[in-house]
Amino acid sequence: NQAAYITILQNERDQAQEQLQNSMQTPHQELDNERQTEMEQLTSSAPLSSPSIVNDYQQQIHQLQQNLLEKDEQQSLLQENLNKVEAELEQIRNDYSSIVTEYELLVQHQTQESQNSQLEIAQLKDEVAELKQSVKCEHVQTQTDEDINALHELIEEQSQQMKDLNEMSSILSSQLESQIEINKEKKEMEEQLANYKNELENFMQERTILLEEVSKSKSSAIETTDNESQT
Repeated sequence: NQAAYITILQNERDQAQEQLQNSMQTPHQELDNERQTEMEQLTSSAPLSSPSIVNDYQQQIHQLQQNLLEKDEQQSLLQENLNKVEAELEQIRNDYSSIVTEYELLVQHQTQESQNSQLEIAQLKDEVAELKQSVKCEHVQTQTDEDINALHELIEEQSQQMKDLNEMSSILSSQLESQIEINKEKKEMEEQLANYKNELENFMQERTILLEEVSKSKSSAIETTDNESQT
């Protein structure tokens, strides 16, 4: 889940910042406190000129310096980890924003294509209506075939676009929380495609009827011509 992963990264960043602040405050304070304690102990217990005490004191100072270096290294590592977490978090935010933008553009493009398809279907309906009014025209069959082929190509194009949308929806559904909205858009597109296919079948039936009427009209004209010739 993208949102959950982002939350985890934010928590890790907060923890790293807290550890970094603690590490920046404690090492130098500890060194000062330990130095003060050692000085008090050395002052009260023996003369400062004792070689063994001076040697112990130098060793303790050296150990404290080593501890301080280790603390500084830990602080650097914490800062490095914090920078990595923040960079990864920023990258995820950018990727999420890009995915949302890509999905919105895809839906916008698909909506425009759907509107264009509806307009073309409306134009084809008008052409079929005109064909019904001019059954005796000689170019009826050719024109109707072209209309049917054009609509068939349109349906195939819509089918491919639906396939592409389904593939994109599968990818986006694993990254976006708006799964319900995606499925809704997908269902609407599938319903539109089914309507387009039904309209194609209706046009093909109307084409068959028109061709039969044209054939009958031509046959009647031939029979009339033959009867007039025999007479």
